[in-house]
Amino acid sequence: MGKLALSLGTIALATALAACGSDAVTPPDPTPSPTTATTSPTPTSSPAPTPPVMPDAATKRTAAGAKSFVVYYWQVVDYASATLDTTLLSYLSSDACASCQRGINGLKDDAKLGATLSGGEETVTDLKVALTAVDSVYLATVTYTLTSTTQIESFPNGKTKQYPAASAKDRMTLQWLNNRWHVVQLEAEQ
Repeated sequence: MGKLALSLGTIALATALAACGSDAVTPPDPTPSPTTATTSPTPTSSPAPTPPVMPDAATKRTAAGAKSFVVYYWQVVDYASATLDTTLLSYLSSDACASCQRGINGLKDDAKLGATLSGGEETVTDLKVALTAVDSVYLATVTYTLTSTTQIESFPNGKTKQYPAASAKDRMTLQWLNNRWHVVQLEAEQ
């Protein structure tokens, strides 16, 4: 089971959540070619991950909006894993979502340790939504399949941990509050 998946409490999920790309710089070729003997190659690096943009559909209090929000949320988890920047993830997650807060705190701990996460990209499929409204409280319960690629957690001391790829059925409960969705519960579907 992946690091962030363990933190988020998705018992059946076997990998954590990370975004694509690495910030590693490719060193220049130590031997210049004969035609460019006076210049050396320019180092290249992978582009830094950018925060995902919330789709307009995810801003709607509809079943389609809830589905779009769930997909967007996992894109944000991938971004947070790649950068260890939990700002956007915290904004989308209610303080009442214990598994969300465990995941956020796990990423903050990794940042303090100087660890990095790579891999673990998420794919969300088979989304189903149930909307309920009671006394102006709007909730969406979304079940879905979350498939993750293998994730590697690397530490400054050279040690690594690998979390295998996996697929699991999860359930997310959203609440519409202040004109936007918030994650209030995240768990493995039983």
